[in-house]
Amino acid sequence: VLSKYDAIVIGAGHNGLTNAAYLAKSGLKVLVVEKNDYIGGASVSRVLHEGWTYSNCSYVCSLLRPEIFRDLNLQKYGLQVLPYGGSVTFMQNGDIFGSYSDDDLARREIGRFSKRDADAYVRFARDVSKQCRFIKPMLLRTPPDPTSFKPKDLGELIYLFKRLYSLGEQTIYDTIRFYTMSVAEYLDEYFESDVIKAALSGSGIIGTGLGPYSPGTAYVLLHHYMGEVDGSIGSWGFARGGMGSIAKALADAFKDYDGELLTDAEVSQIIVKGGRAKGVVLSNGDEYYAKNIVSNLDVKRTYQKLFDPKDLSEKVLKQV
Repeated sequence: VLSKYDAIVIGAGHNGLTNAAYLAKSGLKVLVVEKNDYIGGASVSRVLHEGWTYSNCSYVCSLLRPEIFRDLNLQKYGLQVLPYGGSVTFMQNGDIFGSYSDDDLARREIGRFSKRDADAYVRFARDVSKQCRFIKPMLLRTPPDPTSFKPKDLGELIYLFKRLYSLGEQTIYDTIRFYTMSVAEYLDEYFESDVIKAALSGSGIIGTGLGPYSPGTAYVLLHHYMGEVDGSIGSWGFARGGMGSIAKALADAFKDYDGELLTDAEVSQIIVKGGRAKGVVLSNGDEYYAKNIVSNLDVKRTYQKLFDPKDLSEKVLKQV
């Protein structure tokens, strides 16, 4: 049995490191345990060839909230995010379609394929931005449990209903429809050119494993408008040194708050006593105890692999 902590965080991905850094900053004694010999999870830079470091999973930065950047002073630890200027789509006929972050350049490029679509792009950007304004204030709020009668959950539900009600009947209808429709259907309402629709639809399916006609993919478009880099709304950027530099900055901030980080430390079991998670057992047999256990793993791996089934209720097992 080794040291006792206020909190143990399982997994040194960027979410786990962010959580751990905030806990340590608040004065708690925190331990992060990571099964790999490197940190970062999906936010990692690896050396493919000597002298060539690359991002081998996530590759662009946009939704790292500026509040986190400021709170943890990530610039102090060398994190630099360089603005992403645009991209290009290659066509079979040898032509290209350029995507630009500058709205004037974007409309001019769209106009090469359809003057009507160039005008529609203004309306499209306005409507998507309207949805962003609705959802963005909720990104840093804790989602309520709709089945709970706890004051905090009820308060969050009331807040959500008030925001929705303030939109007005037509906007409420448009919002619900937007969140449930496919990106292909949504783009059909604005654009006539297949080139434009094909280029923009990628923003609705990237990272989802879904197709452009899958319900709910229109919402993914918001991630390309909610992003922020150095105060520029709707921007994307590249982390200098690859995405692993984000994890490194978070880990350095965490350590500066006296946090402890163990790599090559795979958790084999979460210890439960008296119906509460009390600690973790590593694959080498070491045990660490804490008042709070935080998992950066997905729900299924956390509950199905790290808990002894007898420590969980049938209701929890069924929900998982």
